[in-house]
Amino acid sequence: MIKKQATLISRLIATLDLFVISYAFFFSYSFRNALHSELGHLYPLSDYMPLFMATSFLWLFYSYFFNIYSDQYIKSRLPEIFQILKVSALTFISLSVMVFVFKLTFVSRLFLVFYVFSSTTLIVISHLILRSVLRYYRLRGLNRRNIAIFGEDDTAVAMEGAIHLHSEWGLNFIGYIVENNSSRAEGLSPRIGTRDQLEKILRDKVIDEIIFITTHEKLDDLEDDLLICEDLGISTKIVLNILPRRISKAEFEELGGFSMLSFSTTPKSVIDLAIKRIFDFVFSLTALLLLSPVFLVASLAIKVTSRGPVFFRQVRCGKNGRRFNLLKFRSMIQDAEKRQKGLEHLNEMDGPVFKIKRDPRITSVGRMMRKFSIDETPQFINVLMGDMSMVGPRPPLPLEVQKYERWQRRRLSIKPGITCYWQISGRNRIDFETWMKMDLQYIDNWSLAEDLRIILKTIPIVLTGKGAS
Repeated sequence: MIKKQATLISRLIATLDLFVISYAFFFSYSFRNALHSELGHLYPLSDYMPLFMATSFLWLFYSYFFNIYSDQYIKSRLPEIFQILKVSALTFISLSVMVFVFKLTFVSRLFLVFYVFSSTTLIVISHLILRSVLRYYRLRGLNRRNIAIFGEDDTAVAMEGAIHLHSEWGLNFIGYIVENNSSRAEGLSPRIGTRDQLEKILRDKVIDEIIFITTHEKLDDLEDDLLICEDLGISTKIVLNILPRRISKAEFEELGGFSMLSFSTTPKSVIDLAIKRIFDFVFSLTALLLLSPVFLVASLAIKVTSRGPVFFRQVRCGKNGRRFNLLKFRSMIQDAEKRQKGLEHLNEMDGPVFKIKRDPRITSVGRMMRKFSIDETPQFINVLMGDMSMVGPRPPLPLEVQKYERWQRRRLSIKPGITCYWQISGRNRIDFETWMKMDLQYIDNWSLAEDLRIILKTIPIVLTGKGAS
């Protein structure tokens, strides 16, 4: 997975560079041709196309030759800029030699200068912007994986070093889980707990993966630990060759020279997940633009009919327990959460979820918004920011998560979504356990086609208000 992500990033940056080179080529041609009154017209664009093809090939050739795309985010800014300038200079020299050897006298030298200068400048800027965007998301806790190590020998310490070395890939070392608080484990820092505390550690902390360091003789002892991680939806890696268990999918990986088998119950196709994120971004941005008149009308209606803010913010649990502020249009009276305790005897849902079909706290405007899910539309902002996806299990309250059984916690192993199987299958008419099983079914059978099917089935349900409270 780690190597695949690095390869995907490398290819995406190479594709971005080709796009920038294409833009710079047509810009330079148009700019130089605009100076025709003083310098004369250029030859037709078709005559310059072989030059464009040669530039693209030379740029990629020199970029891969000098490893400009390898370990892209481990390098610091200045070495990367220096590499870009070096590749650009070699490309310009090669183009000049090609023009001279093949006697391409029609090629404008001023065009070449514009072309090389604009493409180099834009590539440097695009790389710096991409770095800043990734850094911004990582500072917000997105695109990062929190990793704990189960072990206490020299291999465990070496593995920690490998994680720190690749921190720019989004790897974040949380700490060690040790067999017991023996003298051998005292030198390890930070220690986040012992083996018998594993389930509590995974419930209390945001951990995405655990790397198990073990010996062949102790393989059988890991069975209960692996099943705990599997039930809670936590990915595991073992620095040793063993078979996968139950529903986890096994994948061979390598990190810092260590061979590992990765066990995960969540989708791992880097390309498919990247497409899902791109779709989420484009769909949510488009929806926000198209629904802006609805936002305006809903905001005015809320303000005119009841006291309090337009938006309701509530802390919810996202992927593997990450907390974020869920946005909704306020559909209840201002102090609705404080009054919930007095209404708990009316709860119509089993399990830790609280829902009342005719909740007295809902305003008249709020009831209409809920019927057609208008109150949920601000969550497109959560999707745009990366806290949620268009399709995925609905994000629960932290108090609800604390009451989950172990197997139910696995629904947190992917990003929550605006719609899901529960949304298109009756919503409040479904009991809690069936709801949880439906979420796990979605995770185990996820595909882009299934996401599209769920979205298409959601549209008529929202328009008719079927199953809404």
